[in-house]
Amino acid sequence: MKRAALLLLISTLILTGCGQKNPVNNQFENEMNAFCDRIVEIDSSINKISNQTGDEAGLEAAKEELLNCLSSLKDEFKKFANMDFPQEYDYLEQMADEAGEYMTEAVNTYNSMYGTDDGFNVNLEEYADENYARAYKRVRIITALLRGETPDEEGLIIQ
Repeated sequence: MKRAALLLLISTLILTGCGQKNPVNNQFENEMNAFCDRIVEIDSSINKISNQTGDEAGLEAAKEELLNCLSSLKDEFKKFANMDFPQEYDYLEQMADEAGEYMTEAVNTYNSMYGTDDGFNVNLEEYADENYARAYKRVRIITALLRGETPDEEGLIIQ
């Protein structure tokens, strides 16, 4: 019995590399870091958009740039939703899927709102903004839980 337990322990140590990082967890960590870096980059690009010329052509260029950034954001959230979470974090996969769905809905709404000449629609903007906020809230909650922190109902970290 002791011999079987010893063999099991040795096998486990060999398979896990005696303290080396688990390749699945390492890959996941790299994917999460890349996602977060890319989101920060896109967010920065969105915040830099302006109509510097003040004319209609400048407004159209700014709108086009915004829609391109939002499209990139949607793509990144889709990748996030498709990430394979390590087994100990499987419970977070549904929330990641929801984040992807909310961002897709937000971007689709922004596209329909800004992609037409029907004029500005406050209700559509509120709907898009709410979906956008819901997507980010889920990301904040997931990242907090992955770091072992406790988020509050707004997805912010409780100190």
